[in-house]
Amino acid sequence: MHTFDNLISCTTRLIGIKGGQEISYGTGFFFVPAIMSTKSGEQATKLSIITNKHVIANADEIGFVISTSNLDGSDVEHEYRVINSAHAITHPNPNIDLCAFDITNVQVDIANRQRRAMQIAVSFDDIAADDDYFKNLLPLEQVLMVGYPTGLWDEVNNGALARSGVLASNPAHDFKGKPDIVVDLACFPGSSGSPVFLFNPVGYQTRAANIMGSRVKLIGVLYAGPTADARGIVTSQPAPVSIGQEVSVRTMMNLGYAVKTTQLQPIIEIFRRNLADLIAQHEK
Repeated sequence: MHTFDNLISCTTRLIGIKGGQEISYGTGFFFVPAIMSTKSGEQATKLSIITNKHVIANADEIGFVISTSNLDGSDVEHEYRVINSAHAITHPNPNIDLCAFDITNVQVDIANRQRRAMQIAVSFDDIAADDDYFKNLLPLEQVLMVGYPTGLWDEVNNGALARSGVLASNPAHDFKGKPDIVVDLACFPGSSGSPVFLFNPVGYQTRAANIMGSRVKLIGVLYAGPTADARGIVTSQPAPVSIGQEVSVRTMMNLGYAVKTTQLQPIIEIFRRNLADLIAQHEK
């Protein structure tokens, strides 16, 4: 698949469910947080969905759709799955709006039925994992966000929507002292949890003014944005996710706050420990 196809295929629309009723929507993306070798030389992996804590905060269950096909690509189906929100792996810092779900069992079930998942999972190599990466980035870099603004999606083809823009803040800095970047994008309710990628399909310029080739890198996870009320007073709020939530009294400012991907590391470590424990138990 082309890189562009992969980018538009890495997310899933999340539905918050409480008491059997759909109460909210948001975005999650598929991510492989751990790959380890067993003594026999086989590869053991974990598959997860990354999103924001506030996306799942008031829900008992989270619904999502994953597309599958036969191994030859035929017979495409869009499978609806439900996971218990209590099983979320949350970032240990209460001020970092990130969490994850382990959906390895879904991956195993699909494989056992001789089918394959059509969604593309982001790997560790695809993310900006340390501060040094951000120190070498420039303001006004091109970015791309994939998700479900206002819950909008292509329900026939399980399709997400992409929006493009630029980095509005200096990525070398932690915006307002938090491990955040600011993006100049149209960020609407439902965009919470959307992956934000550096997106340079035809090349980019380094700080030393060297011209380099194409580059795509996951650098953030959208979680909030500034809004202005009728008086022009600006506040920062988590991107609203509730179905039917009234947002007309506040105006979105086409800016978004995204957690830097360096903050995925504590969640990755939890998955790695869990996978190591499973391998150890299996090899006893």
